[in-house]
Amino acid sequence: MRIRMNTQATLCATALAPKSPRLYRREMADELSKRIRSARRALGMNQAELAEALDVNQATVSRWESGAVPDVVMLGRLAKLAGRDMAYFTDADLEPAPSGPRLFVKGEVAAGVWRDAFEWEMDSWVPYQGGSHFDAPLEARYGLLVAGESMNEVYPPGTILDCVSCIHARIESVESGQRVIVVRKRFTGEIEATVKEYRRTTEGDWLVPRSNNPAFQNPITMVADDPMIEETVIVAVVKGSYRPE
Repeated sequence: MRIRMNTQATLCATALAPKSPRLYRREMADELSKRIRSARRALGMNQAELAEALDVNQATVSRWESGAVPDVVMLGRLAKLAGRDMAYFTDADLEPAPSGPRLFVKGEVAAGVWRDAFEWEMDSWVPYQGGSHFDAPLEARYGLLVAGESMNEVYPPGTILDCVSCIHARIESVESGQRVIVVRKRFTGEIEATVKEYRRTTEGDWLVPRSNNPAFQNPITMVADDPMIEETVIVAVVKGSYRPE
């Protein structure tokens, strides 16, 4: 199958440093816990009050301030509440561990959600540790946050997908069974970005969900069968995933 390309922004990546993964994780968590505590105090809140504002329990806030790392969504809520850029909580001025490159979650995928763009503003990008089990140009790699349920049997909401851009990695075809990032565009200009499993059959090319939600269980074709859909494009291939603690 020939993939129709569209332009994506080039992502930043930093050089690797000769620091052990264990030391890196501890230093990053220590710095983040200090910043969370500082933001809470600047708001004039105790742990219970911050927990209530973020709809979590006090024990969760206590764990954060002791070194546990909140997930991407919670860091975003905390940044908004504190009136800070996401970078305040995600940039700890640390070099990444040698187990994989430092990349960025730059947007989210959610089936059935139509919007102007699926990418966040650059100052909202969140760093994460990319996988080291495959080779791809760093400028072609980025992360996406799963916010929908069309693949929740495989990728529950909150999962970070480790993606490789088709255009930057010059991927011209994908294999049946691979999981891909798909962008559908309406004639009105709105887009839907979602993750699906690509299937090639004798009846055509299909994008198949893996969901326990009946609203998201119907496969869609690469050839638009909806008069409102202008084009359907595979923009990236998923190479890995993980769920932040």
